[in-house]
Amino acid sequence: MGAAGGIYKQLVREWRILALLEGSGRSWDREQLAAHFDVSPKTVGRDMEHLEQAGFGIQRQIRGKRESFRLAQARRSVPPVVLSLPELAALQLARSKLIELAPEPYYPALSGAFEKVGLMLSPETQRYCGRIERLAVMHSRGVKVPRVKPELIERLTRAIVERHVCAIRYRKPSETRDTRYVLAPERVLAHKGGMYLLAWYPERAEFRILGAERIRDVQIREQTFEPRTDREIEAALARPFGIFSGETFALEVRFSPKVAPFVEERVWWGSRERKVPGGDGSLTYHAQVSGELEVEAWVLSFGAEAEVLSPSWLRDRIVDHARRVAARERST
Repeated sequence: MGAAGGIYKQLVREWRILALLEGSGRSWDREQLAAHFDVSPKTVGRDMEHLEQAGFGIQRQIRGKRESFRLAQARRSVPPVVLSLPELAALQLARSKLIELAPEPYYPALSGAFEKVGLMLSPETQRYCGRIERLAVMHSRGVKVPRVKPELIERLTRAIVERHVCAIRYRKPSETRDTRYVLAPERVLAHKGGMYLLAWYPERAEFRILGAERIRDVQIREQTFEPRTDREIEAALARPFGIFSGETFALEVRFSPKVAPFVEERVWWGSRERKVPGGDGSLTYHAQVSGELEVEAWVLSFGAEAEVLSPSWLRDRIVDHARRVAARERST
């Protein structure tokens, strides 16, 4: 394991020491911590120095030859943050919207946090926020509601932090058998209410994105890996039109005057897109994209108001789709 892997293990261990001290509420001596985390007493001493330097309020106590540590009571929670009444009210107003969009495993944590925010407001202010909240409604349809096992997310998160390779059993859509992967997990992604795993696939030397709710099992292996660079990960996430990647292709779509303003006022692809207005009020959209199915679904969402100019294979798909829909309607 390289230097980066050693640093990750150290940080994870120090975080777990902090969680142990906070959760137990009692003192632990150096030898107890060393036995608990299977390291030397000298390593524990260095860990405690790092936590002290980070400002976590570690209290040391020496009795004879034994040294013990505990977390100062004043530091067992996040330091107080002074918020104005409008700021607290704004957080409370955002509550239902954020909880609705959050991936399933984060529901309890978000709900608990907002309950605490609510306790800081008077009953009168809460009622006032309730009246304002009804003025703005989060109207969402088709948002993915994942069925993710929290224990699998916990394992993946631990593997990402500790940089351990994982053996993953995955059920692809429309398949009845599981596919097995050995992957280096890099990030857990949230996208349109769903959760996804971004992982490096050494066998193919490429990134893979897996839907978290389709992951059937995760086994963390002893083997460690060096993480991909932030630039590589940013590039992998910048290519897809949505969440899934593939071969990059040049997309050119002409939108009718009816929907051109809708396309013009929205950012779909950031700096990778170019919009050219037409003299008749239409708009031609250009972009280098990947993720065929998501691009196709996006174009189809505009119906007859969108015309694919290139690539030709996507244009043929859209035409075939229209023909099949028309044939089905004629047969009913």
